[in-house]
Amino acid sequence: MSSASVFLVAFPVWACNTRKAAVASLLEQHLLPLVAPTAIHAGSVAALFWAFLANALAAAQVVKDGTTSNMVPFSIFALAIFGGTTYMYVNGRHPQDYASDWRHF
Repeated sequence: MSSASVFLVAFPVWACNTRKAAVASLLEQHLLPLVAPTAIHAGSVAALFWAFLANALAAAQVVKDGTTSNMVPFSIFALAIFGGTTYMYVNGRHPQDYASDWRHF
């Protein structure tokens, strides 16, 4: 069984090493097909963090689980954080923009 796993892992490693770099590929930086999914992912991660934090507060029985007084603020804040983070990422300055502006660090 272990020898089969070695061969199963060796092929993807070999295939990754033979790929060409994605320099000057079809999608240029800051185009909507690249920025939009990344912004949605960043918003989802931030909303998920909020959901974990809110779940921990609910587990402490500050507010009873599953009630309307728990679920409505939970949903509103999760959507607000998702929307705010996504908006800031789409319209904000991206980290790769700082590479040419190294003097401000």
